[in-house]
Amino acid sequence: MTIDGLTVCVNYADLLALSLNRWLAALDTITIVTTPADVDTIELADAANWRQPYTKAFCYKTHAFTAGGADFNKGAAMQEAISQMMPWGQWIAFFDADIIPPPHLRQLLEQAGLEPGNLYGGVRHIAESADDYGKDPLELPVVRGRGQRIPGAFQLFHAGDPAVGDRRQLLDVTWRHAGNYDSAFQARWPRERQIVLEDVHYIHIGEPGLNWHGRCSPDEGRRRKAARDAARKAHGGSCTHERIDPA
Repeated sequence: MTIDGLTVCVNYADLLALSLNRWLAALDTITIVTTPADVDTIELADAANWRQPYTKAFCYKTHAFTAGGADFNKGAAMQEAISQMMPWGQWIAFFDADIIPPPHLRQLLEQAGLEPGNLYGGVRHIAESADDYGKDPLELPVVRGRGQRIPGAFQLFHAGDPAVGDRRQLLDVTWRHAGNYDSAFQARWPRERQIVLEDVHYIHIGEPGLNWHGRCSPDEGRRRKAARDAARKAHGGSCTHERIDPA
């Protein structure tokens, strides 16, 4: 089996650096999506390739994050990289730059009996900060997404799955922020085809949902999240107002 990975890393190079060696060991290729201004991430990807016998970490630089007046349109940036650069072989892994996979992820996946037709995820444990990097995930609390069985922090699927369809139109690119696109992607599979790999435990650094508009301090992230939740409440629970203006 081959596994091609995709992650977004904008001002997250310090966190991706914690896990990059594990991803390099687990994946056949990694496409890292960032902005032209994020020199730290670009240099991190370049340095990773110096350690490989062939180019394995591809760095895709784009302005799609803020196109159309968006704050941080993660889905649009990922879709652009998928369409224009990312290797697309057998299995595909989407993962966040601030998660720490288990050290033997490749072995766990090869032993899992993966079948095309399913969307796979793992068990997510939340760490308060990068200081918890070396901890056993089982020492940390498990957090499930609200109504989201396979959150975008780690999603694994087969490129030939009928649910995937045309890779050029894979992700919802209409959101102003980094949220919602992954829920729409998950919804391509029926509930019974969304499989949590109970042997794959990974650490997600930081409180979820705080950096949807770009990386910021925890206090600023909570303020933004509170404002987002209040706006949704004012709109009757809807989040359609968070889409980019079609104009």
